[in-house]
Amino acid sequence: MSDDQTALENNPNPPQAASRKPYNEQFAEMAESFCTQIIRDVPELHGLAIVPIWESKPENTTSGYLRLKNPDMPYLGSLLRLLGCLSAFNVEVHRDLVSQIRVFDDYAGQLGNKIQELTGQLQELNNQATTSDTTNTQQDAQT
Repeated sequence: MSDDQTALENNPNPPQAASRKPYNEQFAEMAESFCTQIIRDVPELHGLAIVPIWESKPENTTSGYLRLKNPDMPYLGSLLRLLGCLSAFNVEVHRDLVSQIRVFDDYAGQLGNKIQELTGQLQELNNQATTSDTTNTQQDAQT
């Protein structure tokens, strides 16, 4: 391991972290810039929503970022469109979640079968050992 790697591992707050803004503020600034550019470059977009998945959600932080092409009030129609998009996205996420659960369920079934197989082999070995011990004991008794 290099000295640089060791120094980084031993220092939880590397020098650049000291000058970095709080991560929720950094996210908001980057999301604003990202959304502004995409909305400018893709005229078909009505708006863009970004929902961060935080490791641990910072206090006083919104659950997402919404940028509309026309942010002037009233924008009820935009919010309804957003809800429609979020509902469709929720269906896709739900499908992915069900798929992942099925994968884990299949894996759990495979593990259960393997455990059952190994338990049977272990029982068979115990039976053989018991039979062998009984045979040896009987032979010892005869001699």
